[in-house]
Amino acid sequence: MNVTQLARGPDGRPHVIQAHDEK
Repeated sequence: MNVTQLARGPDGRPHVIQAHDEK
């Protein structure tokens, strides 16, 4: 799994999330 991956946020817009949980 890549360190950074493209994921869809709760707002519906795609955003990059990192391996570690970042709030």
